Amino acid sequence: MGIFSKKKSNNLDFSQQKIDFSEQTSSVDHQQHEGTNPSLNAEPLQKVSFTQPVINPEQASLVSAKDDSTDQSATTGYTAKDFNDAPKIADLLLKHGQIIVHLEHLPKEERIRLLDFISGVMYSFAGTARRLENQTYEFVLGD
Repeated sequence: MGIFSKKKSNNLDFSQQKIDFSEQTSSVDHQQHEGTNPSLNAEPLQKVSFTQPVINPEQASLVSAKDDSTDQSATTGYTAKDFNDAPKIADLLLKHGQIIVHLEHLPKEERIRLLDFISGVMYSFAGTARRLENQTYEFVLGD
């Protein structure tokens, strides 16, 4: 064994939930990911109604929404127009603690880059990412 031999590292943790980048509109099986983070309790999806319609889908827009089933907690929705919106999304996430991101208007390569960026933010703050619909994701910061 030479002095420059590389030692194998076993520090990688692949137990984190992976984001699906496929174009399919099939529903997400939440049962297969239960127990990945035992400190979080799985909650069913709740209906969210938007107070403002998205007027021009070609431009990025910020829309506030109210959750009717709980105590007036606000959820922020954001429609991204390109990868340069990633820092804005991260700032909104840090400000509000939760954000729903719509990526319908992005090419697949930019969607992947944007989701990688936001996934790094989520990892830094012990947050969770969840796919709600085709090209729509919810990000929630940890407590």
